[in-house]
Amino acid sequence: MFGSMLPGIGGLDLEPELSSAIGPLSENIETLAKIDLALGQRHQVRAVNEHTYCDEQGVIQFLRNSLLSGAHKFSPQSTQIAPPEFLSLFGGCLNYAHELICIGYGFGDRHIDEQIVEWLSFASDRRITIINPGIQGCPSRFAHLDEQVSVCSESASDYFSRLRQTPEGIQAKAFRALRARNRERLRKSLLESS
Repeated sequence: MFGSMLPGIGGLDLEPELSSAIGPLSENIETLAKIDLALGQRHQVRAVNEHTYCDEQGVIQFLRNSLLSGAHKFSPQSTQIAPPEFLSLFGGCLNYAHELICIGYGFGDRHIDEQIVEWLSFASDRRITIINPGIQGCPSRFAHLDEQVSVCSESASDYFSRLRQTPEGIQAKAFRALRARNRERLRKSLLESS
């Protein structure tokens, strides 16, 4: 737990207990965004693809957004920067979880899907929740495990808003609705141009 990182902004628990609810996690993400903004305003600089925060000693630290893409990211013939150990680490860490929440994942990577299927198959009390507006039902690779699969065909922001412990303000709701309309307009224009 990091204490008071910036004046006017509370602490941020970067390692919530496994049993904690997601509502506080979404509020921690909002706090992280406020910290990014406050540090950027104070130092007149913004980090791209990273989240900044001050540790207990007041030293600025960075959390990098990591995104791995492409079908061959773990193939020995690929030049992708992902070390093959990532895949075994993923499987190993997954075994400690009883619930997996996948946000935005499209279930198109066989090597990931196989690990998730193996994890779900090991114990009938394990659950996966899929948050993706483009997925309407249980992915075909998981059909035999459909009782352990929940699908929320909504955006991540809608999902997290639903789980908030404190009500979302009118301005935040309006801003989120505006972003959703703009995303939909952009999506339609991209589909029309292709």
